[in-house]
Amino acid sequence: MKIKILKGCSGLFFSFCQGETAEVSAQLGKDLVGGGLAEEIKTVSAKTKAGVKENVES
Repeated sequence: MKIKILKGCSGLFFSFCQGETAEVSAQLGKDLVGGGLAEEIKTVSAKTKAGVKENVES
């Protein structure tokens, strides 16, 4: 899971600064997001193009 740190935090096996992005385990990510310390960064698939609408009738 990819996250963006909203508030600096640390634990036994990690330490993050505010504004940092990190790839973490799903469990750690859920805990940090749930605690308000981070937000999940959603990944966009390579096939999806930003701003392009598909199957639109003219």
